[in-house]
Amino acid sequence: MSAHSLKTLTPEQTEQFIQDGYVLVREAFPRQVAEAVIDLVWSEAPIDPADRSTWARKRYVIQKSLQSDAISGAIFGAGSRHL
Repeated sequence: MSAHSLKTLTPEQTEQFIQDGYVLVREAFPRQVAEAVIDLVWSEAPIDPADRSTWARKRYVIQKSLQSDAISGAIFGAGSRHL
């Protein structure tokens, strides 16, 4: 995976954040990282991704660290577990 350079918000994005309380930042991190986090959340939360009726609560506490091998691997590559 190639290194990602850090970017800052544009003045327009900053203004939107101040005005609306949020800003959409596309490609803020690699898709692989998002997919790894999604897999972790679905595996740890007591809900079924295929059954919306199990999604009643608005908040779940995920005890598992986001520093799992899958997520670290997605960010840093397969060799990251040896760091």
